[in-house]
Amino acid sequence: MATPLGPWIEPTVVLCIAIILKLMFWSGLRSMLIQSDRGLRLRTSAIVTAGSSIGGIMATGMGFSFPTLYFLDPALFNSWMQQPLYLAMVVSGLALAGSLFGFWIANVLEDQLLIEQRLMFPIGQLAYRMILAQNQARKAAELAVGFAGTILFCVGQYLTLIPRGLVLLSAHSFRLFKVPLVRFDFFPMYFAIGFVTGHMIALPLLVGTLTKVFVVDFLNHTFFPTVVAGEFMLAFCSGLIVVSTLVGLSQAPKSFWETIRRLIFSGPFVRSEQLDNGKTSHQYALNDWHNYLGLVTAATMIVFFWYFKFSILVLIYLAVFTFICVYQVVYIAGRIGLAQLGRFATFVMLPAIFFFSLNVVQIVLIATFVEIAAGVATDTLFGFKLAQLSGVPREAIKRYQILGILVSVLVIGFIFWALIHKFGLGSAELFAQRAQTRALLINITKFNSWAIILGAFYAYLLTLTKVNPMLALSGLLMPINMSLGLVAGGVGALLVKQKEEWYPFWSGVFAAHSIWMVISALMS
Repeated sequence: MATPLGPWIEPTVVLCIAIILKLMFWSGLRSMLIQSDRGLRLRTSAIVTAGSSIGGIMATGMGFSFPTLYFLDPALFNSWMQQPLYLAMVVSGLALAGSLFGFWIANVLEDQLLIEQRLMFPIGQLAYRMILAQNQARKAAELAVGFAGTILFCVGQYLTLIPRGLVLLSAHSFRLFKVPLVRFDFFPMYFAIGFVTGHMIALPLLVGTLTKVFVVDFLNHTFFPTVVAGEFMLAFCSGLIVVSTLVGLSQAPKSFWETIRRLIFSGPFVRSEQLDNGKTSHQYALNDWHNYLGLVTAATMIVFFWYFKFSILVLIYLAVFTFICVYQVVYIAGRIGLAQLGRFATFVMLPAIFFFSLNVVQIVLIATFVEIAAGVATDTLFGFKLAQLSGVPREAIKRYQILGILVSVLVIGFIFWALIHKFGLGSAELFAQRAQTRALLINITKFNSWAIILGAFYAYLLTLTKVNPMLALSGLLMPINMSLGLVAGGVGALLVKQKEEWYPFWSGVFAAHSIWMVISALMS
């Protein structure tokens, strides 16, 4: 919710496990580690990483999509916030339904993607290499330094020993460029994310920020003085979103056809085998484990979506198209390590809006369900890849992944409520840019037409210059303080020769600041 990016949590988990195991060794618990030291540490690290990382991607999918409801219907969302138990149950129920569906899909696809197609699943390989790294102790120390330093920084600000902000420009230094206060309380986390993503985010964010200051405000004040500044910005961004969405949708038919073709001719449900007589035998491929898990998943989905009055037709549509999109997401992630959750959630959401009569709650539930299912399926297969490389039986990994899903489902609702209660959606701390973007797409017909056209033209210019329009949109919508932190981190990554060497330190910074946000929410 704080940023439009959701970095994989596996590297941080691996390094945290390394620290814990080292502390166990130093504390005298040698009997647990001295025998077959390397094998035990490898197995422990692989199991804990695969089991716990699911919570991270589940939270990412939930944080990206579910807050859309706040921007579509603030009154309804705030009424839910006044009932913490109810909100927690809704969030946890949605997380359980989406996670089980994604986990079932991953189990159905595992043999096809891991063995037959031999996809790389880079994050699983990265986690395995980090576990085996020769300099793991040094990397763990760097993580600890980043973590401890950030905690001290946050405590210092809490005790007012370190200022939360610094006045760099007076409020009237420039007519359009007004940054009366640059805040530093969340700067380390933004810098860490910007550093990890590097140049991929720095340039588009900088372009979006400069456009916001010197172009959008100028157009608003000069040509549309009767339009409220906030409304003009939303309309301008809506035009940008329309173009980006149309570009994505133009690629959807090809992606869907490729997915359906793979499912039909080399899919997970049917196995073809050449017999001695020259004939081909087609066998039902799902085993008892798949069938049992599928029944539990179907029952969970039916109960949850029935409560929100989904018709059988909508539920069938959701299941079928989510399966197709999740397959495409994990196939792409298996090759390049990037899970395009938001794009494919939009592919399922938009046709549902046009084909069915849905209220805003149902629309948000559909988008969030797809993101959670796709994220969990991808992360589960990363765990399977880690098990394959480390020699850990997949059955053992699966048991701990189920445990990770259950634990995450139990706590995600209360953490979600606590963070929003403490910081507030739309604030600098929880800006929820992804959710705001989706809300703009849904409300596209409510804005000034000329402002939308200008935004669409701007998006077209960005595509000509090879600048990612959706990342530039983040610079337009984000508070300038947040954009500056992310841009500074990206620029910092460009100034070092091997930025990967700094990942442990900045992972520690990111983890510490995330934990501090939870602590702050609980202390309020």
